[in-house]
Amino acid sequence: MVQFILQCCWLLLPFGVANMSPVIFKGRLSVLARPIDNNHRFRGQPLFGDHKTWRGIILGTLTGGATFVIQQAIYQIPSFKYLSLIDYPSIPSHYGFVVGFGALFGDLIRAFVKRRIGVLPGQPWVPFDQIDYVLGGLAFSALYFTLSWRIWLVTLALGFFFHIAVSYIGFFLKMKESRW
Repeated sequence: MVQFILQCCWLLLPFGVANMSPVIFKGRLSVLARPIDNNHRFRGQPLFGDHKTWRGIILGTLTGGATFVIQQAIYQIPSFKYLSLIDYPSIPSHYGFVVGFGALFGDLIRAFVKRRIGVLPGQPWVPFDQIDYVLGGLAFSALYFTLSWRIWLVTLALGFFFHIAVSYIGFFLKMKESRW
C-alpha cells in the first residue's frame, strides 16, 4: 500500500508543480501578468477573475512539462522506476506540458463555476479548491493512457491534502493572500 501511495504521489508531481507555479512566479514576468479573461464578464461576474493570468498558465504549463521530462530522465534509476505507475520512456515528452496545462485548466473551470455561484476569490470552496488541478491533470492524462478508479481516488485524496499543506505554507511565507 505504501508503494502505491508513493506511486500516486509521483504521478501527481507534474500536476502539483504546475499548480504551484502561479504562486511561485507571482511578481515576475509582469508582461504576462494579464488576466486570461481580459476582464470580460459573464452574467455580471468575471469569467475567471483577474488573478488567473497568462503568466500562471504559461509558466505552470512549462514547469509541469519540465517536471515530467525530469521524471523521464531519471526513470532508469531503480528507486524512481519503483515509483512509476506508468512507463515514462514510452510516453511522449510533451505529455508533461499537456497535463501541466490540464491542471491549470481544471483550476480555470473551478474558478468559472465558483464565480457563477457567487463564491469570491480567496473564499474557500472545499473540496473543489483542493482537487481542481488533480481532476484537470488526470482528465488530460486520459488522452495518453487509462488509469484505474483506485489511482484516481488515491491521487485525488493525496492532491487534496497536499494542496492544503502547500497552501498553508505559502500563506505563512506570505506567498499567498489566503490559505486556500
